[in-house]
Amino acid sequence: MTTEQTQALIENGKRAFENNDLKQARTCLEAVVKGGRRYADLLNLLGVIYHQEGQFNKALEAFGEALKINPDYLEANLNLAVLYNDLGQYAQARKLYKRLGKRSKQAPIDPILNGKLSNQHAVLGQTYFRLGRYDEAIDEFRKALVSNPKYADIRTHLALALRETGDLAASIKELRCACRDKPKYHEARVQLGLSLYIKGQKKAATLEWQRILKQNPKHTKAQMYLEMNP
Repeated sequence: MTTEQTQALIENGKRAFENNDLKQARTCLEAVVKGGRRYADLLNLLGVIYHQEGQFNKALEAFGEALKINPDYLEANLNLAVLYNDLGQYAQARKLYKRLGKRSKQAPIDPILNGKLSNQHAVLGQTYFRLGRYDEAIDEFRKALVSNPKYADIRTHLALALRETGDLAASIKELRCACRDKPKYHEARVQLGLSLYIKGQKKAATLEWQRILKQNPKHTKAQMYLEMNP
């Protein structure tokens, strides 16, 4: 499988997930993983899909694989804790929530060329992110935003990298900016809620997820996180 084919499958899978087409999302992401590209963020997303489909053993395996690659991956830890709760494994869930609590204490260019340059920096940033090289990912995402500061998806990626370094305040700041620039880009608001939740601001997190469901009552991630009951 070529790099271009892999990237197309990843993009199609994520797009299908956002449209609540879990089957198509699973098919695309499983193809990437089976092709040898075992990225922590993709395994985490597969875990979420399996969880939503009721395939709990597969979800446990996917989250476990994601955390083998990156044991400190905050979103995967939280998603696994949610799954433990649903399975009645409360001791395991509390252990993960406790771990999360500890982490929270820590010249003009042609517009078309400009957009391509931003996208190149963003793609490189995503590669660094998957490798766990968060400082380099942050640097690339910031470069991507220099000429195109209104790209809410890139700013969201920046916020996720900042969160993985433990800088929750900066993550929240970037996500609020992304939500302001593109109010209907729900992934930014989902992640804003998640960063707030990890920081211990659970009521504020709940409000963000509720805002999403007012616009899209079937939004998968917002529904899942609202059902959390640590």
